[in-house]
Amino acid sequence: MFALHKRYCNVEQSRDISKLRTTNNIGILFSTVSYNAISNPYLSNIPINNFAHVYESSIITDSINWVTISGEFIADSAYTCLIIANFFDANNTDTIAYSYNNTLINCAYYYIDDVCVSSEPGICYIIGSAEGYNSSIKIYPNPASKYVQIESQKLIVESYEVFNIYGKKLKQYEIYNSKFIIQIEDLPNGIYLLKLTTAKESYIKKIIKT
Repeated sequence: MFALHKRYCNVEQSRDISKLRTTNNIGILFSTVSYNAISNPYLSNIPINNFAHVYESSIITDSINWVTISGEFIADSAYTCLIIANFFDANNTDTIAYSYNNTLINCAYYYIDDVCVSSEPGICYIIGSAEGYNSSIKIYPNPASKYVQIESQKLIVESYEVFNIYGKKLKQYEIYNSKFIIQIEDLPNGIYLLKLTTAKESYIKKIIKT
């Protein structure tokens, strides 16, 4: 899952009617090969074979809001890399041209944020809505080496789950309390995601084990 935010780029002047082109089929291709954009800025060796593991078939034109592209697939190789691009040839790609101040603009560019890959179904959707942030839930100390304490004056936490950054669930307990301790001494040092579930919704918090 990842989010796109479109922006315009002005590349050259022309007397012709200006055109700004946006495209469909932007997505993620998982690969066992690394493509280096520094040594090969145009990435001409990326396969254009009309396939991506996750992609958006419609043309993304929203230049104000973030657009989430998401999907699930069963890995058929030991993938180590991912590439974000359009992997479809001209016959399978649609574009839209826009006018802009009598300037010929040959491209649109996209911001990319919140790329998430997980081996556990649904974890990226959890993280994507993770800033279902609630200031009434306090976690301390954070970073911590032995435990973190969860405290809320307004909410009863019914259960919690701890995930590593790869989406693997490490702990899961029912708790039904507004104040409790989670032991993390047994976890390796690193960043973890803590999912707190109440009667109405769930919240994701980051915890750091040192």
